[in-house]
Amino acid sequence: MSSAKDLLGPALSILQRKTVGVMEYASTVELPDGDFAGTLYDPSMHQAQECILRALDAGAGWVAILKPVQDGGSLASFIPIMRRAHAMGQTAIIAYPTMDSAKDAWTKKVWPMLERQGGTQPKSGGGSRGGAARVVTLPSGGSIILRAAGGRQESGQASVTADAMLVDEVDDWADLRVLRLIERRLSRSREPLIIYISTCKRDATDGVERSRIVRLYEQGTQTRMHYPCALCGAFFALEWELVDVEAERITCPHCTGKIDDSHRVAMLKHGKRVDAVKTHKFSIKWTALESPFPMLLDGRRLPVLTALCAEYRQGMDSTASGDHGLIRQFYRDRLCRPYVQDDSDRPDLVESLLLDVASRATYQRGQVPSEAEGLVFVVDVQLRRHYWLVLAYDGDSWWIVDWGRDSICGDMEQPTDEQRAEGLERLDAIA
Repeated sequence: MSSAKDLLGPALSILQRKTVGVMEYASTVELPDGDFAGTLYDPSMHQAQECILRALDAGAGWVAILKPVQDGGSLASFIPIMRRAHAMGQTAIIAYPTMDSAKDAWTKKVWPMLERQGGTQPKSGGGSRGGAARVVTLPSGGSIILRAAGGRQESGQASVTADAMLVDEVDDWADLRVLRLIERRLSRSREPLIIYISTCKRDATDGVERSRIVRLYEQGTQTRMHYPCALCGAFFALEWELVDVEAERITCPHCTGKIDDSHRVAMLKHGKRVDAVKTHKFSIKWTALESPFPMLLDGRRLPVLTALCAEYRQGMDSTASGDHGLIRQFYRDRLCRPYVQDDSDRPDLVESLLLDVASRATYQRGQVPSEAEGLVFVVDVQLRRHYWLVLAYDGDSWWIVDWGRDSICGDMEQPTDEQRAEGLERLDAIA
């Protein structure tokens, strides 16, 4: 029979040292399930996850993570919490909005990893498998407490304090005021750490129903990973607006080259952190476009671009019959942003009218009628995109020649002066 030392492996040797960094500790954690079950965690496989752990090593004590579904974000948030208890002997709390979600997380994620690190739990009472909360004691003397929201919409009892806390599924909590109350649990700690994490589950763009995790993300550094174009080497963020859905390629905003999925995967190994705001609060967002792992769609594992474009087409096809459920899920789960039905991705009335006019014309779209005496280029400047229209004319008549739109920035972002200038340059090239 293997000894406890054999089972715990490299984790025990690290615990013997005085200082254990987050990145170093992460390399000792055995993954409990998935394609890499039984192997040690390697954060360098996912640049955004590595960015989180490095930010924690640099001293971040407040972290907000806006992530896509099924891309390892929960693992990257749980490891630093587990380190506080396992390697530093501290008390940590993992909080969930409902008892059902807490129990599900305990069974599938929390306990399998803690058990591999030598954790023990009570056999009866509130800390047992059958109790309302879970309490795990680790070899270092530290403990992890799993809590679900109580009657006051708080996570557990107000008397419970800790050094570190992970608040999961943030968008399912009542409101931000509840989350502020939770932060008070760390008031007595000399090294407080609070981590908020969630996918986007709300569509409201303002008011009390707005996504909580989006609001928390906007309070922090608003970090994105930028990657070098496989064709020209210039760095940029992978945004859905750059995807050519039909060709299943990403268009580089610098060289306009078309990037396929194999090039995209190669780019992901060389990402760099870009912060939009300077603040001690660290927040990060990444989308499914930044995943290095194949995606499961209709029972098949597919390259990310192939799967995402297929999901998007399915969602847009459903909107034609008035069903926005699939495209809403796509925006939330994959792009980490609210879905707004009057977004520019939805065919609008103006474009429908233009298409109707063009279908009845005696000339092709993009063709200038021979009797035309001149052209007019019209631009409607909006906050995040430009709409343009080319008209031909003679003394008495007008013809619609062509039209289109150009995104200045992502739908959740505020455009910078540089992005506005670049957008105008693209319009100038069209004109």
